[in-house]
Amino acid sequence: MKIDRLISIISVLTNKERVTVQELADKFEVSKRTIFRDLDTLNMAGIPIVSFPGIGGGISVSEGYKLNRSILSEEDIKNLYVGLSGLRSIKSEGSIQYLINKLLPKDESLIIAESDIIIDLSSWFEESEMQKKVKKLHTAILNRQCIEMEYISKHSQSKRIVEPHKLVFKQTYWYLYAFCLKKNNFRLFKLSRILSYEVLDSIFCYRPNSEINFDINNNISSTSEYPIEVLLECDNEDKFYIVDKIGSKYLQPSDDCEVKKCLIRFYTSNIDWVADLVISLQGKVRAIQPTSLRHTVKEKLEKMFSFYKDDI
Repeated sequence: MKIDRLISIISVLTNKERVTVQELADKFEVSKRTIFRDLDTLNMAGIPIVSFPGIGGGISVSEGYKLNRSILSEEDIKNLYVGLSGLRSIKSEGSIQYLINKLLPKDESLIIAESDIIIDLSSWFEESEMQKKVKKLHTAILNRQCIEMEYISKHSQSKRIVEPHKLVFKQTYWYLYAFCLKKNNFRLFKLSRILSYEVLDSIFCYRPNSEINFDINNNISSTSEYPIEVLLECDNEDKFYIVDKIGSKYLQPSDDCEVKKCLIRFYTSNIDWVADLVISLQGKVRAIQPTSLRHTVKEKLEKMFSFYKDDI
């Protein structure tokens, strides 16, 4: 870690007029004594460290040793920070922070203030189960260790051994991109559907894969690429729940201001999925068409009712 810190200190010093020892200590979360030892190491390595005593003083490197600051534009700095800070939100080790310090010597609080995008992939809850799973699977990827997992899909539940290659964050979900020994092919596994897993001692060889197949069935579309047209209805006051589930592009507000209803129109190939969507919205939406959707919703509700009919 010391060599990373030394490189980061050089990057800071060569891109700033001068900086205090205390500022460096705070930036790298070490003591001032450690920074003084690092500066001595850099001096002995031939880096021309210059000190300026008094108010407004600090340390720097001689002018002829400074880097050309035009290498990274202000926009480059902001874009790099957005990406690296997003990665840092899920990787607790200090390597990402040192990389930020090396590439972006500008004060981090200033970059945050100037950035128009912030990416944070961490959970709202401290050390959530998903975060723990992400960290353990990432460690297995780095160590090239196979994983035995129990995975549940809509049609089956099975145990399988996979070779984990990548973690993928797509829209709002985490996936594991792994080579499945059972299917003898790469598969995309949704982390929330991994019921249990064990990191094995067996080591696998990396399999080059240039692109990931993200062909996941989204079930709905605003165009007629799917064969079944669906029409739902909700009160205007419940639009939030629809937007939160499937987005706003399917909403068709009424032109009549006195009508406090809103239509939702889209196309699908999976009536069963739409029926589950309607039921999950707990009475906030009504299925209008097709008739098969209304029948499917009714059948599912009747099945649910049968579970509790003896309690009534």
